Amino acid sequence: VNDVNSPGIDWTNENDRLLVCQVCIKLADINGPAKDRSLHLKWTEGIVNEFYEQGDEEATLGLPISPFMDRSAPQLAKLQESFITHIVGPLCNSYDAAGLLPGYWMDEEGSDDEEETEDIETEDEELDEDLEP
Repeated sequence: VNDVNSPGIDWTNENDRLLVCQVCIKLADINGPAKDRSLHLKWTEGIVNEFYEQGDEEATLGLPISPFMDRSAPQLAKLQESFITHIVGPLCNSYDAAGLLPGYWMDEEGSDDEEETEDIETEDEELDEDLEP
């Protein structure tokens, strides 16, 4: 794994096996965007509320409020785009390039893609409203 010219993971190498396990644990931690939409939104609401609490504490201490932590200026879409683009996506792509992800996606049973697409904007608006001060 450490050698860019190597053919991939050396399963006989303890460091390679440990790295695969570490990445797997990290993916389990950050895979919210890959979950069912309702579960993803529940986890998103929880983390955003934690961020807002941190921003409140920073404001109380007279510190500048960190990006995405200011409840008076919610940026949920930008936060999610940044998280997926810069953290989840690259890690999933690396894990997939190593041949460690399943070869297919599981769809939600009874999912109606057209209906689901129409509901996305409504659910985003509802989440933004729930998170407003």
